[in-house]
Amino acid sequence: MSIFLEGMGVGFYIADPVGVIGVVCMHQALRGGVRLGLAAGFGAATVDMLYSILVAIGATTIQVILFSYQTPLTLVGGLLICGLGIKEFFMPPSPIDHVWHAPRYLLKTFLLTFVLTLTNPATLLDFMSLIAVLKIDLPTYLDKILYVSGAWWGSTIWWISLSLIVAHFRQCISGHVLQNVNRVAGVLIFGFGLYALSRLWW
Repeated sequence: MSIFLEGMGVGFYIADPVGVIGVVCMHQALRGGVRLGLAAGFGAATVDMLYSILVAIGATTIQVILFSYQTPLTLVGGLLICGLGIKEFFMPPSPIDHVWHAPRYLLKTFLLTFVLTLTNPATLLDFMSLIAVLKIDLPTYLDKILYVSGAWWGSTIWWISLSLIVAHFRQCISGHVLQNVNRVAGVLIFGFGLYALSRLWW
């Protein structure tokens, strides 16, 4: 049980609401309500689970993988984030209706946050720092399963809670305010993208 709780703690830690993924998930919940926010959150939680699986394989293996692909992932992730920021800035406000809950929109949102989280440099750095600090030891297959399950549940619970809270306040936001929210979100996301790209030259 302690390994499961440790995994949940990692899941909560990685699901950072201050970063670009948090901004994207909150913005999706504001735009399309709970379902769209949950689709975004599950995309992020799935990547957290995949990285947790890599952590469970072993610290040496995961460090080699992350260091090998850090530069191309940072480049791709930074460009994607910048592009999304520009798109969100010019996105017109729209009311919540059944269109946003169509399977194709939910799947598109899931894939969007999945790719963004997978290529997000901050996610890579968070996992690398966790490996160095926690020195996770998972000797048995059961330990690995408990750890990965805990990480997924920790991340998922966080995104569900965030989506419910943000979607609740969506009902009180007018179209004019939502337009300004789109612009602020676009600027923030674009800024995160520029910051990610700048790390290539640090």
